[in-house]
Amino acid sequence: MGFVRKEWPSPQQFNHCIVAIRAADDSSGVVLSHAKLGPLLFFDPTDPETPVGSLPEEEQGSWALLIDHDAGDLVRVPRAPPERNRTERTIDAEIDSTGTIRGSLHQSSLGREATSERTVYHRANDEAYRGVVEARVRRGAANASVSTVQSRDDERRDRFDLDVAFTAGGYAQIMGRGLMIFRPAIIGRIDRLSLDASSRKYPIVLDGWNDSVTSRTRLPAAFEVEELPKPVMLDTPFGSYPARAEAREGMLHFTRSLRIKSMPVPAEQYESLRRFFESVRAARARPGSTPRPERAERAPIMPRALTSVSSYSPSGVESATMPPPTWKEAPPSSTTMVRMVMLKSQAPLTSQ
Repeated sequence: MGFVRKEWPSPQQFNHCIVAIRAADDSSGVVLSHAKLGPLLFFDPTDPETPVGSLPEEEQGSWALLIDHDAGDLVRVPRAPPERNRTERTIDAEIDSTGTIRGSLHQSSLGREATSERTVYHRANDEAYRGVVEARVRRGAANASVSTVQSRDDERRDRFDLDVAFTAGGYAQIMGRGLMIFRPAIIGRIDRLSLDASSRKYPIVLDGWNDSVTSRTRLPAAFEVEELPKPVMLDTPFGSYPARAEAREGMLHFTRSLRIKSMPVPAEQYESLRRFFESVRAARARPGSTPRPERAERAPIMPRALTSVSSYSPSGVESATMPPPTWKEAPPSSTTMVRMVMLKSQAPLTSQ
């Protein structure tokens, strides 16, 4: 395993041993269909956090020397498809007339995301893990406190579930004269990577990954929604990001989904990649210190999918080309807040 040059036949390039298990034709997981040996399920028994059917992220896509008495071969370890590496969040919350939000979060992590969550959980005691979870919630809802943290680890299904109950005072900003604003995305991604360089010399390898959020927020009865963020639909060769907010029957329904493809991105496409993530960042921008929604904080927010930055280029990558991103809609506007106004009943006119 590791950075292997295919044209240099030397066993000294390899630094780790894993297992390739002959599997059934319908096996799922990190499976390679070998011409002579049939389906092979790759597994690393030295990693205590990665169950059978998955592989540590750094081993996926690597060259491996397959050792067999009559069918040895240099093979590329397969990558898990993006849909196996995903995080799904469901939030049910309520905002009162003072701007305090109370809610519950259910999070399901699968594949590589489950491994990451499992690792954090196993390396901390209950109190420390609770602190980690509370810090995540506070990144979306400042001053939040967590009253319940319950986790369930299902290694057989390579799934890690988390349930959290939280409260945050001042989540919605009361602007005076009956105006309230707040962000519909209460809890979002926690991992970030900034693409700060103006250009790149080497490709970037995207690790496929999906992240989705569905939230249902009950609104205070004394308010009605005056303005919602505009729908967003970003669709590029690197991934997609749709987001939509809708108010009905006293509830705000919000959904968004970030899907990153597994692919190498040539250096000449770096600017297009930056543009995609800048647009995602703009759509998820946090409010600044001023009450106007358009003054959103400009801190870079990037998903962890860009975890593998190549120091060399595999054969054919530099010459690869791809079309520029196709925007199904214009990049999102800077209005990412929900604005509500207080309902007032007008006194009847009296005769003079």
